Amino acid sequence: MELSTRKFYTNLFLGSLSAFAFFAAYQFSNVTLEGKNYIASINGTKFITAKEFREKIGTVQGQYATQMGIDYKSEKGKEGYNQLKTQLMQELILTKIMLGNAEQDKIVVTDDQVKQEINKIKAQNFQNNDLAFKKAMKKNNIKEDSLNVILKEKMTLQKYVEKLMNDNVKISDKDLMNEYNAKRADFTTKESVEASHILVKSEAEAKKIYNDIKAGKDFAELAKNNSQDPGSKNNGGSLGYFSKGQMVPEFEKATFSLKIGEVSQPVKTSFGYHVIKKTGYKPEQVMPFDQVKQNLEQQVKADKQREFFTAWRDKAIKDADVKFNKGYESYDIAKKEGNKPKND
Repeated sequence: MELSTRKFYTNLFLGSLSAFAFFAAYQFSNVTLEGKNYIASINGTKFITAKEFREKIGTVQGQYATQMGIDYKSEKGKEGYNQLKTQLMQELILTKIMLGNAEQDKIVVTDDQVKQEINKIKAQNFQNNDLAFKKAMKKNNIKEDSLNVILKEKMTLQKYVEKLMNDNVKISDKDLMNEYNAKRADFTTKESVEASHILVKSEAEAKKIYNDIKAGKDFAELAKNNSQDPGSKNNGGSLGYFSKGQMVPEFEKATFSLKIGEVSQPVKTSFGYHVIKKTGYKPEQVMPFDQVKQNLEQQVKADKQREFFTAWRDKAIKDADVKFNKGYESYDIAKKEGNKPKND
C-alpha cells in the first residue's frame, strides 16, 4: 500500500482551499532560512524560502500533469503554471499566518503526540507492518524527520483552526429553529398511497378482470397471470408507496380517490388499461425538530464555520505584512489581478 498524502491529510480548511493545498501546505514547510534566500517574509516572523516553494510547486506540477494531462510547455500550460504559482503563494502565506498565530496562542504539539499520529497511520494504512511503512516512505521519498515536521505542522494547524472556530462560531437553538423553519420541506414526507395494479391492453380485458375481482378472485393471482407490467406482476401487481407527481395523472387521480382496500373501474393511461387496488395511505408528516436537531446542528455549524473561515482568511491575507525579497517581486499576489481568494 502506498503512503499517499491523501491518506495522511484531512480537509483541514473546511473546503475553503483547493485540493492541492493540503499536500502543499504540509510538506517540507518548516525549512531553515538559508541566508537571505527567501521569497517573502510574513509578519516579520515567518518566511517562505525559494527551496520550499520549488519543492512544493514541483510536486503539484507533477500531480496536475499526471491527473489532468497538462503540458506546461504549451501556452495554455504556461498560463496554468502562473495561476498555480499565484494560488500556491497565497496558500503558503495563509499557512505561515496561521502558524504564527498558533505560536502567539501558545498552541503546542508535542513529540509524543506526533508519535501517536504516526502509530495511527501505521495501524490504519499498514496494519502495523513497520517494514511496509518504511518501504512506502522510501518509495515516496519522505524521510522520517520530514514526516515528523509534516505531521507536527498539520496537527498545529488543526488545533489552531479548532480554537479559531470554537472562539468565533457559536450556534444557538434559535439559529437551528430558523434553519429548521427555512428548510421545513426537507423534513417533510409527502402524502403517499400504497397500491397494486393490473395492466392490460384493452378495456374489455380490464373490465373482465374487474368483474373477476368483484366475484371474489384473488387480485395478486390475477396480476401474476394477466398483467403486462413486468416490474410488478410477479409481486402481485404491488407498486409500493408513491406520492403525487410520481405516476401519470390519470393513474394518480384514481388511486388517491380510492378508499383503502377498494378496487377501481378500468383506468385508461398512455400505457394501457389499469385495474387499481389501494392498499395503504400515509398522510403528510413533518419530522419534529428534536428528531432532526443533531444533524441540523452539524450542517449549520459547518456552513457557519465555512462562511467565517472564508471571511477570516481573506482579511488575514489582506492585513498580513508580506514583504517580497528582491528578485521575487513577480511572486507578489497583491500585485496580480483576479487572484482574490475564492470559495471552493
